[in-house]
Amino acid sequence: MSQIKVSGLDITKGTLNAINVTANAITPFGSLISGITVLISEIIQVYDAAQCNKRICNALLDRVQSAEFALNLLKRRKQENEANFRKEKYYHSFLKFELVLQQIKEFAKEVTQLQGFEKIFKANTVSKTFTQLTNDFDEVMKDLNFTMAISSDEQRKIDQESLKEDLDEMKEDILTTNLTQYFEQVSIMNKLILTKANDGTSIINKIQVRKIASNELKDPFPGRKEDLQGVTKKKIFKDYLDVACKPVTLPKEGSQDSPKILLQLAILEKLSNGPSILQFYGLSYIDNNNVMVSEWAEYGSLKEVYEKYDIMWCRKILLALDICRGIGFLQSAEIFHHNIRCENVMITQNLEPKLTNFQYAREITGETSQITNISTIVHWLAPEKMRDHGYTYKCELFSFGMLLWELCYEKIPYENLETKDIMDHVRKGKREKLLIGRGKQSEDKEIQKEFAGIINETWYDEPQMRISISALFLELSKLKAKYVKAGVKLHGKGDKESRRQAWKCFVANADLGNPIAKFWKGYYLSKGYVEDKNLEEAKKLFKEAADYGFAAAQFQYAVTLVDDQEKRMEFLKYLQLSADQGNTDAEYTLGRLYLTGSIVNVDRETGLNYLKLATLNDHKEARELLKNENIDI
Repeated sequence: MSQIKVSGLDITKGTLNAINVTANAITPFGSLISGITVLISEIIQVYDAAQCNKRICNALLDRVQSAEFALNLLKRRKQENEANFRKEKYYHSFLKFELVLQQIKEFAKEVTQLQGFEKIFKANTVSKTFTQLTNDFDEVMKDLNFTMAISSDEQRKIDQESLKEDLDEMKEDILTTNLTQYFEQVSIMNKLILTKANDGTSIINKIQVRKIASNELKDPFPGRKEDLQGVTKKKIFKDYLDVACKPVTLPKEGSQDSPKILLQLAILEKLSNGPSILQFYGLSYIDNNNVMVSEWAEYGSLKEVYEKYDIMWCRKILLALDICRGIGFLQSAEIFHHNIRCENVMITQNLEPKLTNFQYAREITGETSQITNISTIVHWLAPEKMRDHGYTYKCELFSFGMLLWELCYEKIPYENLETKDIMDHVRKGKREKLLIGRGKQSEDKEIQKEFAGIINETWYDEPQMRISISALFLELSKLKAKYVKAGVKLHGKGDKESRRQAWKCFVANADLGNPIAKFWKGYYLSKGYVEDKNLEEAKKLFKEAADYGFAAAQFQYAVTLVDDQEKRMEFLKYLQLSADQGNTDAEYTLGRLYLTGSIVNVDRETGLNYLKLATLNDHKEARELLKNENIDI
């Protein structure tokens, strides 16, 4: 029986011919339409959660809702559209439609959550990406014969106005380097809290903290012992959100603690949707207690994590970067956290760090937080604060440097010293020891040296000499990029030890959601380079990276589906996506399939075009196949 070789896998031609793309054409559209419907719903959710650039997102949403209407019409008139369903070109247009919506979702998610100094690095690409996405969307709507709700010319005018207004706002934010909107909101809340309500109504109602009905919070099923973290209980909100319910004592109006607690609630309400901030949903009443309802952190605090696990050095880079992002966001909102340490960083199910505990937080113009027990924070406190000088962002940077030390060495700074001894030590210009050498791999030592340099930049006794938050963010970003690239470089060496070190890098970064690292982790599992082969786990990782748009992962995921007759349409989908992004293996494979009529109908012209593309990118097998066809390029 003749066979076709697909990047090292032999595929029986008889098996490949088992399904014809044009037969029973309506069936494969079912899963596609379902997937697109979910994507549309997710885009709407992104819009609802938008923090900025909402006009840009709204212009995209106009298109998405037009698509939703057209899709519903298509489903109702399935039989009338059967002719289109039987066209292979129509199917490919649907695949492109799904891809464009996925790209719109990712773009909207990113552009609506840009904060502070991150806008500096993103503003220049927003316009270009927005224009490309709208062009792609309009083109595929036309290919599918979907009708837009308003004319293209009118929509283009709306697009340009929306884009200009949001970009103008981004430029203003870049110039002022702060989020004036957030500052004004929190400032108003602070003044409201400190002013007695004239109409006698509750001040808590005045600050408009969301009230969540107790029947909206359900117990998880089945329950686990991990669903209780101290006094904090896990509940399910809106039937799908894992939330934490922590008892809180709401003060009586006029009490001494009232302004402090209400200010904390106001800050949580206005800032918790920011990057790397634990999301606050509102207040509720369950089990005879008032509770604060916030995002559930599966692994508890970062302190609890390092006490239970030895955190890999490459993972520490990403944790540090995300925490820095959260602190940068607070600075752009002109808020002092006032208590930065690992115990006040929660770790979610996805291993994302989130800043929490705003007990001492205040706006920069607010009154200094009164800390009754300094021994709880002195390990992270800046020397100028120990000298009773004012509290500034430079104090926050010093504390972040102490947090980085704590994360690196996985213990509390100065843990064996008394409060007075710590203060004397720090005020004399002395700091914790930065020891290099803890770790098994040479790369670990390199990361330690990088961390030591960054920490030292935050530890200067003179506040003005300390690194800025934006420069610190850039340093950590470079360290992240360097280490992920180091894993790929180690893989390229090919020897057993290098691959073992590369594997550690890929695992750590994949666990933190890096799509490139997910691909490489899956690739190692598929080959059994370091650990035993695990094709199912590799397939799962390839799929996750593929859906992020990574071409190599799209091809590898397609390869995992090649023997699954029920998923031939999915095989073609991801192979096509990969080839369209220029993956030479995918171009070669797709070209050969079209040339031989395996899975798809014979289309010699299309097949030869894909083979030519692969050959132009130095794919040897594609070149040989073209030679057999008497084509020399």
